[in-house]
Amino acid sequence: TNNWIDPLGLEAIANKVAGDAREAIARTWLENKFPNAKILSERYIRDIKGKSVRDTFGSRRRLDFVVVEDGKVKGVYEVTSPTADKTAQMVKEADIRRNGGTHVKEPGKNGALYDISKVETERLDVDLETKKVSYH
Repeated sequence: TNNWIDPLGLEAIANKVAGDAREAIARTWLENKFPNAKILSERYIRDIKGKSVRDTFGSRRRLDFVVVEDGKVKGVYEVTSPTADKTAQMVKEADIRRNGGTHVKEPGKNGALYDISKVETERLDVDLETKKVSYH
């Protein structure tokens, strides 16, 4: 059995660094794929009035990237490693969407609301060694 404890939280720091690196690679990939779009990052799912929507356990969900072009959402993306299991996160997102989470808001007090209700979240798998992005 593995009884090792990470008292300093170093594993969490390593995961954060790797996650940030993946998101930087994914952002560049999205900017190349959608050169005329706005790439919104870390946006909470909201209702039609802009209020943050929570799941049945009271927690919110932040989307990694939302691509907006000509006022319409062209894609919603979750960035991850090729081996990560995102099942629980996707169930949480589906729950929030069922609870009225149909929009994301642009940053700023008067940021525009964008409808994501008909856009399914796609997974961007980023391999840090090869810097390759695959999506599904």
